[in-house]
Amino acid sequence: MAYMRDAHGRRLDSFKVADARSDLIRHAPPRTQVRRVMTTPPTITVYSGNSTITGAAAPQIDPVTAMPDCLVGGAGWAHPTNGWNAASWWRTDRALDVNGLTVAGYKIMTYCDQAKYEASFYIPSGATYRVKVDDEYVTTTATSFGVAGATRWLQLDFGTAALRRIVIETTALPIGLNTSVTGTIWPARPRGPRVIAFGDSYTGGATGANGAAYTTWLSAMADTLGWEDIYQNAVGSTGYIATVGGQQNNTLAQVAKAVAAGIQPDVVIVSSGHNDNGTPTEIAAAAVPVYAAIRAAWPDALVVAAGPWFVGGAGQLATWAAREAAIFSAVDADVFIPQATGPGVPWFTGTGRVGATTGVGNSDAYVYSDAVHPTQAGHDYAGVRFAETLREALSS
Repeated sequence: MAYMRDAHGRRLDSFKVADARSDLIRHAPPRTQVRRVMTTPPTITVYSGNSTITGAAAPQIDPVTAMPDCLVGGAGWAHPTNGWNAASWWRTDRALDVNGLTVAGYKIMTYCDQAKYEASFYIPSGATYRVKVDDEYVTTTATSFGVAGATRWLQLDFGTAALRRIVIETTALPIGLNTSVTGTIWPARPRGPRVIAFGDSYTGGATGANGAAYTTWLSAMADTLGWEDIYQNAVGSTGYIATVGGQQNNTLAQVAKAVAAGIQPDVVIVSSGHNDNGTPTEIAAAAVPVYAAIRAAWPDALVVAAGPWFVGGAGQLATWAAREAAIFSAVDADVFIPQATGPGVPWFTGTGRVGATTGVGNSDAYVYSDAVHPTQAGHDYAGVRFAETLREALSS
């Protein structure tokens, strides 16, 4: 069960969110299922060369310069300087990671009124995509482009012309958009509040465990609540204390990067602490300035503190509970989402994992073979649990 406290640690049994943005959060539309899949999806083709729609090599629309509102989840864009395709763009608001250039997932959200629609990308190694049309996914999992270090078109062929709302989630680098010369493409506005999330690989994604940065629990939470304006700014292997690759990329640095990029969120979610080495008191002390920086930068935002992710394991719950309790008692947040303390948790039960099942608890299916990260099914499950727990807190 989630609960809310004021800055002095007093539990609030009744909390009324007064401003208009939080009211929008409180009245998020109910969903009977997390995701819907198309029964008649478009034919999707990834190909090289000139466009088969226009015959031209260059796309009709540069989304960064001509239609920036269609790019959701990236506050700033620049051309790469390391030899990537000169026509492509990469996100400048991405929290620093090992090489400083990894592209977090983002969305291209548009309407199109024609039978064929396509987007052009530069494909870095490991880049993937996922497509949604009129609120239904073509597939809920991430799909590989099947190539790296090259430019490709991603074409959707519906067979017949109609007005459609098309969302492409991807980690590839955007170049442009196309449809027939008699057609029209224009931005689709994201629904719900603007949300930014900070944390580690549970929020940012882990290679192998789940398909992409945009398929973690954060995505499932957003789908459950009907939210689309999501900024994922998490970096794997980091924490309130922990950094990775010798760079300043802990949770506080992630917040500073987002502030510098000019992102203005309505909701801020912090889920960190899993990778930290230290006593609960030391970890909590490192968390305090993170929340202070968030309050200073975004005083009107709803701040959500989630406990360090716990995915099961023998003898570990007490350690995680102590860490979570110390963080929650120290930081200034509006909503607290427990992972290891209180009724209804932990969400992941048992000690099994994929490849080493025990027949007890949901971790047999929801924990990846590395015994650390959720599987894709685990992320989907955790996102729904997170959404419903947050909804409960906001409606109490």
